[in-house]
Amino acid sequence: RDAAPQPLLDQLVPTDRPTPIVVTGRAVRLRLGDVRVVSDDPSSADAPKPVALRLWLRRPDSSLTSVQLPAQTSSTPSAALGGCEQGCTLSRIELARTVGDFLAIRATVGLLGLEAGSAAGSADWRPVALGDAQDWRNAEAAAAAAGAAATVSFTAIPAGGLVLRAVSHGSDATLQHLDVPVNLPCLIAGGDTGSGDGSGDADAAVAMHGIDGESASCQPVGSLPFLPRVGAGALLLDLDLAIEASQSVLTNSTASIWLRSSDPAREHRLTQVLTAAGIPVTGRSTAAERQSLYDQSTPAWSIRAALATGLIAALLAALLIVIVAVTARRPRGYDLAALRLLGLPLVTLRRAVLAEQLLGVLAGVLTGAAVGVVGARLALPAVALFVNPAPVPLPSFGTAWPAVLLATAGVLVLLCCAGALAAALVLRAVSPGVLREGQ
Repeated sequence: RDAAPQPLLDQLVPTDRPTPIVVTGRAVRLRLGDVRVVSDDPSSADAPKPVALRLWLRRPDSSLTSVQLPAQTSSTPSAALGGCEQGCTLSRIELARTVGDFLAIRATVGLLGLEAGSAAGSADWRPVALGDAQDWRNAEAAAAAAGAAATVSFTAIPAGGLVLRAVSHGSDATLQHLDVPVNLPCLIAGGDTGSGDGSGDADAAVAMHGIDGESASCQPVGSLPFLPRVGAGALLLDLDLAIEASQSVLTNSTASIWLRSSDPAREHRLTQVLTAAGIPVTGRSTAAERQSLYDQSTPAWSIRAALATGLIAALLAALLIVIVAVTARRPRGYDLAALRLLGLPLVTLRRAVLAEQLLGVLAGVLTGAAVGVVGARLALPAVALFVNPAPVPLPSFGTAWPAVLLATAGVLVLLCCAGALAAALVLRAVSPGVLREGQ
């Protein structure tokens, strides 16, 4: 019932992602064109030191590996590649600076092609397409926009290939392939998403810790009231994308799987699949069990106490209406008996006494209900229900209109009955003998 709408979940995986670049083999080679590295610091006479290109690849087991190739004009540097016999996904291309070189530089590196082979000295090199220039983006786009990181981009060469252009003030410059977005799409629990158009604008990105604990960022595409177990103030991302964006293998990790509904057959199949994949299931809990924890918590008992207090208050109000009628029926009886002797019909007198009681009850109940609803809306969000983080989602502070209407109707019926009884007691005191006694 509380699951996110499927169209909202679909936005967590962009549909316009470029095809992943798969490198299969035991070695890689770059075909480089023109390579230029010039100083961008007019105040320094130092010459920039050589740069290199570092390729980051993700193995089938989700671990990362890298190879570094020197960047020289019209060269074909190659390097051995481990763990990619079954295919690795190229995730990043990094312009690596020489250690200790912090000179501001402008670099231009022409990439005519990327090739994979069975060995560094083999002759069976196979071309690997790097895709279009727009398929790559600065991995530190937000920091670069603020001047805290290198700027780097790809531009296409008319004859084929790409040109890497970078401005670096000592740091490496990294381009990320957008089969994994730089800012992962995310849903915010209990938060505001701004435009929520999923455009991936770095200025609207939210800083976070990735699934591996490293610093990362995400692009809000929508919001949810809360998430299971973590409540509000959390982020929901696609698990596959989060793993692909991680910088390390997720060993010794635990994960929770939340099913939309209670389905023992589906749960059994899921457990079998996880066990077959070598992922043991260490625990199980249901929404009913979590709800029982909340039902036994101090806030839940406080709510029950408040309900009992409200019920007692309604009974006391009904009793007070009757007591006031009993204590005031003799003087009220004099007035009503006089009206009766003046010719006021008994039916009209009964209606007037009953309306007097019921209109007062109606005004009091409706005013009390309105004050209670407004007061709850203003006060409850500021009340700390738990000293420690709650093990279950916090209750919604929205107005539960069915409960409000039911409670209002119940109190209204109770007090109307008390008012009718009070009217009957007053009318019993109306007789000509009351006037004689009053004289």
